Amino acid sequence: MNQATDTGRAQCSKNDLKRYFERVGYRGPRAMTSEVLQELHIRHVEAIPFEAIDVLLGRPIDLKLDALIAKLVHGARGGYCFEQNLLFRGVLLALGFDVESLIARSRWGRAPERRRLSADGLAHSLAEDFGLGVEAGWADMIAAAVARGDQLGAEA
Repeated sequence: MNQATDTGRAQCSKNDLKRYFERVGYRGPRAMTSEVLQELHIRHVEAIPFEAIDVLLGRPIDLKLDALIAKLVHGARGGYCFEQNLLFRGVLLALGFDVESLIARSRWGRAPERRRLSADGLAHSLAEDFGLGVEAGWADMIAAAVARGDQLGAEA
């Protein structure tokens, strides 16, 4: 099933990008580079919190990009992993990155030495141009690894 079809339009508009960049405090270039990817990823996880309030209250979750922009950007709220990653995917696509969305399971609660980026682990969105896994929903464990340029790897 094509995720772009399932979630409406796939990428952010120029105005969406402007508002997103304001939300996360990004003032750098709009280029498809590893430095931009790393900076946006770090700023995203620092500015947009993980939030599962709607899930806990039994409210329906709309994963269409327009709804995510309204909630996480204009509404200044956070979101859970799918919301975070689909928004970040829309940003990366608008910048020209080749993005493959992945579904994965969380490895939360594992000993720190066993927390690694793993193809069967935490990476939800992959910017293939640089071979970097980026995940915006559980990113506190991953942001530093992406900033260092770590590759996806098999679990130890």
